[in-house]
Amino acid sequence: MKTANRVSAILILLICFGGLIQATKIEDTAVTLTSNRMFPYLTIALLVALSLGLLATTFLPAPAAHFPPGYWRRAVGSKRLLTLGVFVLYLVALKLVGFLVASAVFIVGLTAMLSPRLRHDLPIAVAIAAGVVGACYLIFVQWLQFYLP
Repeated sequence: MKTANRVSAILILLICFGGLIQATKIEDTAVTLTSNRMFPYLTIALLVALSLGLLATTFLPAPAAHFPPGYWRRAVGSKRLLTLGVFVLYLVALKLVGFLVASAVFIVGLTAMLSPRLRHDLPIAVAIAAGVVGACYLIFVQWLQFYLP
């Protein structure tokens, strides 16, 4: 496992180096307050920091892992697999119905699926979905004039 983590960390660092070279070729625009290179630089810096952390942990001694009985059955439970399936459906729905509608349905649907007190939590989920979708619309579409699919 340590060898796989070391190889992965080194490959990610190499990819980050290539991304850094490509990010330097982005032309600056004078229209925005910040440089349009800022997001790629921040993303690359985060990936480099996480990769270096991963690489450093491979040189530390690994504690013996003792899993309690039934750990993997609980770790890969039906609710977790169902949540993963709903997330995949959300990603597919993004292309079909758009970001705002898919996000609202995803928030309400996932809350309805996972909530033990559906009558109490459903109105809260609807309010949170409306707030998140409304905030995304106001920030991205109205203020930043960004196209949301």
